[in-house]
Amino acid sequence: MLMYEMMNQYAEVILGSIKEKHIEDYEWLLHNRHNIGHVFKQRFRSFWRLNPALLSDDFYDTYFEELQDGLAKGTVDLRALTQTLYTTPSNQKGANKLQFAFCTKLCHTVNPCLPIYDAMIRDFYFYSEPNRKLPLSVRIEDLMFFYQFLTAEYRRIISENLLQTAITSFLTKFRTSAFTAEKVIDSLIWAFVGLMKSGAIVSKAVTYR
Repeated sequence: MLMYEMMNQYAEVILGSIKEKHIEDYEWLLHNRHNIGHVFKQRFRSFWRLNPALLSDDFYDTYFEELQDGLAKGTVDLRALTQTLYTTPSNQKGANKLQFAFCTKLCHTVNPCLPIYDAMIRDFYFYSEPNRKLPLSVRIEDLMFFYQFLTAEYRRIISENLLQTAITSFLTKFRTSAFTAEKVIDSLIWAFVGLMKSGAIVSKAVTYR
């Protein structure tokens, strides 16, 4: 509870670290998600930080095919998607890697009410990813368990108004109707963790009480 209280207390500081471009780029992707052409793919890769992973062309081909299929159906099976993309070589060397975060970003694009998993969310909830030496099925189940927790936790945050001050401040400042409550929560946590990691406590931008 303390972390949510801090986020409400320092909502304006958190929002100050979120750029308008982030809002605009997300809105564009959401509004254009049913037109997966070259421009959409480039902007998607940039916004969701796929480019730094140096993924293979085969991976991108499969990834966007799965996105297009998910949008057509209106749903995606996250566990099955994770397994499918694991069997697709992730880089030019032909390595197979578990790309769970990218899978959740795909699922969120299909259904914006779903949470997103990445390093910032992982660190906020003090989650430790499964050891890479474990069998693939064990690793996926561990990640799925955390994702199910994340889904339930976001519902709790919304139903109990645990971040109401911060969410209202976000929507008032950015005047966006494209962001679901879940995406606002994601953006707030991402920005909050970023501030903490950049030294917000030391600089006294955020103070423990």
